[in-house]
Amino acid sequence: MESRSQTDQTVNAAEWNDLGRARTAQGDLEGAEAAFRSALELDPDSQDLLYNLGTVLGAGGSREDARGAFLTALENGPPRADILMAMGLLAYEEGDGAEAESLYRRSLELDPEYPEAWNNLGVVFFTCSRFREAREAFEHAVKLR
Repeated sequence: MESRSQTDQTVNAAEWNDLGRARTAQGDLEGAEAAFRSALELDPDSQDLLYNLGTVLGAGGSREDARGAFLTALENGPPRADILMAMGLLAYEEGDGAEAESLYRRSLELDPEYPEAWNNLGVVFFTCSRFREAREAFEHAVKLR
């Protein structure tokens, strides 16, 4: 059974997470980052919090810090399609299409019906002039949506 302080920490971490998500939606990336970091002080192993922090850091241009948050999230639990997809997006933005493709494919191994991963895989194929594969990936994404 959890002690009262463990329960209080989880509630507080959840409240910080909610605040971080709200600030992200408002476009306040600095405020969101601060809220997610406060939540992580209370729940440092949370994959969700690390994913949220990584997403905000990536959106703010801190790609290496974002990658670090995503890698820590993967170390703290089972692989997750959303985390792998976010790492794929970082790789794609950095011009590493091969790494992005690999990460999108790993994401789809975990969740074959993840339309955003199919779409992003299609983008990688398109930019590499693999047009037939791109069309198939885009069609699959549309079908899933």
